[in-house]
Amino acid sequence: MDDLRTRPLATFDFRAPGRDPVADAEEVHTRLASVLAALPDEVWARELTASDVSGAPAWTLRDHIGHVADWDDEAVRYASEVVAGSGDWPTDDDYGDMDAWNESRRGRWAGRTPAEMRALYDAASAALVDVARRLPRDMAASDEAWVWLFSLLSEHAIEHVQVLGEDVTAGA
Repeated sequence: MDDLRTRPLATFDFRAPGRDPVADAEEVHTRLASVLAALPDEVWARELTASDVSGAPAWTLRDHIGHVADWDDEAVRYASEVVAGSGDWPTDDDYGDMDAWNESRRGRWAGRTPAEMRALYDAASAALVDVARRLPRDMAASDEAWVWLFSLLSEHAIEHVQVLGEDVTAGA
């Protein structure tokens, strides 16, 4: 996994044969947590990207990291049900207008401090990695597990941290 520790995260094919998605998720979390820990507090409130919902305020780093943590928490909920045999993987239809759904959740982290946001991200990521470890091997290899669990642990988090700049995860 040394390559994951040093190469730009955006260059990885996390679904390549032979990759360990749980180990990859742990390393992505370690690198991104390091990036977030090094950021000055004022960066968390700076507007970074427009909302995908017309009329909604721009997204800040707080919103991007809150969104990642929120989806990690959501994935813990449904993946735990899948592992327990009491639920199925969701579909896009379960969330309706995904942009509106995401926008409706911003209040969950509004007003939190950068330290609280780091802790929120750490806790949500750790909980999701824990669920991922419990997936049976055949279930973990499924496309649904990739889309609704493992991609959240790697690609989704990277995508939202990269709003700070393309090379932010290059040498974390």
